[in-house]
Amino acid sequence: MNILIQTQRYLLHEISTRFYAVKLYLSSQSVAFVCRRYHISKSSLMRWNKKFDGSRESLADHSHKPKTPHPSSHTPKELKWIRDLYRRNPHASVCEIYGKLRSSKGYRRHPASLYRVCARLGYTKQKVKPTNKYTPQVIQTDNGAEFTYPKDYNKLHPMDKLCEQFGIMHKLICPRTLRHNGKVERSHRLDQERFYNFLRFSPT
Repeated sequence: MNILIQTQRYLLHEISTRFYAVKLYLSSQSVAFVCRRYHISKSSLMRWNKKFDGSRESLADHSHKPKTPHPSSHTPKELKWIRDLYRRNPHASVCEIYGKLRSSKGYRRHPASLYRVCARLGYTKQKVKPTNKYTPQVIQTDNGAEFTYPKDYNKLHPMDKLCEQFGIMHKLICPRTLRHNGKVERSHRLDQERFYNFLRFSPT
């Protein structure tokens, strides 16, 4: 037995089914008879009959895309700002672009709105170039719980297990020495200045 897998919200009727159903209805047949014969609903038959002009093409589905842009959509000027920034900073993230727009252009939209526009323009899909396999000899991290357990904890951390598996030395910095992981802390500071400072979190 053949199994039909429905991947759409509903199965579309063929153009021939629509055409002959409307023709039969226009030949003074009742709505109930036409619906039973072609296994269609009354609303579909009335909708097809309303836009039927005698040709099969009039019964075809048309695009539902709005003909005019949304009043709250990005303006051509804002889209030009985004394209210019990505042209000058091709490897910048959405957070960096958002910070630059806020500081230099007075951009006042939500970050999620900027992300949707960047995704539509194709800027969020960055291609990663394949590189040769490289295994580092030493990895240096801080003493966070995501990297290691306390010294008095008699259990091996998954990070240490992974390093042992690939023959990598896991080196920990001294506690409370931010200068040893300055690049990470600097990245956190830039994220705070360019992105998180402009967000407002409501208390839960």
